[in-house]
Amino acid sequence: MENYSVKISVIMPVYNSGEYLKTAVESILSQSLREIELILVDDGSTDGSSERCDEFATSDERVKVIHQKNAGICAARNVALRIAKGEYLAFSDHDDEYLPGLLEDSLNFALENHLDIVKYGHNVVKIRGRKLIESRAVHFETKEYYKECVGDNYIKLFLQGALTCVWDGIYRRHFIISKNIQFDTFFTSGGEDVDFMGKIISCQPNLGTLSKVFYNHYIRLGFSTSTKFNENKILSSLSFPRRFFQYLTPYDFRKIVDDNSLLYVKLLMYETVGNAINILNSSQCPYNFKKKRELLDLIYVDKYIDHSFFKCSNYDLLKNSFSYGILYFLFKRRMYHFCFALYTIRSISGKF
Repeated sequence: MENYSVKISVIMPVYNSGEYLKTAVESILSQSLREIELILVDDGSTDGSSERCDEFATSDERVKVIHQKNAGICAARNVALRIAKGEYLAFSDHDDEYLPGLLEDSLNFALENHLDIVKYGHNVVKIRGRKLIESRAVHFETKEYYKECVGDNYIKLFLQGALTCVWDGIYRRHFIISKNIQFDTFFTSGGEDVDFMGKIISCQPNLGTLSKVFYNHYIRLGFSTSTKFNENKILSSLSFPRRFFQYLTPYDFRKIVDDNSLLYVKLLMYETVGNAINILNSSQCPYNFKKKRELLDLIYVDKYIDHSFFKCSNYDLLKNSFSYGILYFLFKRRMYHFCFALYTIRSISGKF
């Protein structure tokens, strides 16, 4: 087996990160695991972040910097994937924060259990300016899922939040490279992480989850580009049923849906219906109601949506998730005005 001098390569795209970059970088370089490299991909920054990246490289030889014209987060990550040397890969957003022990504990867990992927808990912190709006912790149980079991548990893991982001895990580099897994540059404003994780799952990895919370993910209202309207967001939501089918092609798709029928409905309500309605309800959305209705109507004729989706008991879904039960009731009856009203209430209350 190859003896890796770099245990983990951490990939961080940087674009006009301002005051947040220093905290993000220092949280990685101060990790107890020292055998790391931090690859900063300056994606055409114009606010001085480019120069700050070079300063970090000058002060710590573990920091590598790539400068490129602005091409988006997917292209930036792909560039770093091609030069990374670590046994494992990790990711960080340029305004987030690693917590102590993240790299060492997750690496030890991966090596001890022969895992290709390790996912750990994280905090989601919503901030407006310097005011804390909301903070919640996402926890997983400490457990291993080998090969076929990963597909069987895809829906459960997805709804738990373990398969929706890339910055909450480490990944065996040889597995990613040998399977030719990259980020799809189609995704310019969200959805790329779900797609990347889906591609990984389709290759039947050995995956483990850790109960410890190791990462702070900040949603900075008004700062993150993911909060802005982009037509690709709609297309990403509407294409999820097709991609979901493709992710699970190596497994028994029929059995997975049948064994998780209620969770399957909840998954599509979250990732397709709910996301689409939320985006279309945005004040920045330029579409009129007729256009919005036409887009939502496409869900009814999507050949990749299993017929069981429209036959779910509304009562059973209400018991599992009251909010999605209400949305499901309204959506099935194409009461789109009320669906949008529900998300308006959600945006005001901050809860759904």
